[in-house]
Amino acid sequence: VKATIAKKWNLVKRLQYLLTHSFYAKAIAVKKVTQNKGKRTPGVDNQIWISDEEKWNGINRLSES
Repeated sequence: VKATIAKKWNLVKRLQYLLTHSFYAKAIAVKKVTQNKGKRTPGVDNQIWISDEEKWNGINRLSES
């Protein structure tokens, strides 16, 4: 947000790339989705990830994108 406000577009682009290619960012995204209040509500893909194996597969599927 700070880079956008300062209009440092090259920094914004670098940070977006880092965020979308980081394994840890994807793991945190899966954790946030699977450990919130609506964790038992299926999303657009009509899937619910409950087990650790399903969560791991979800992280790997994000990595393919």
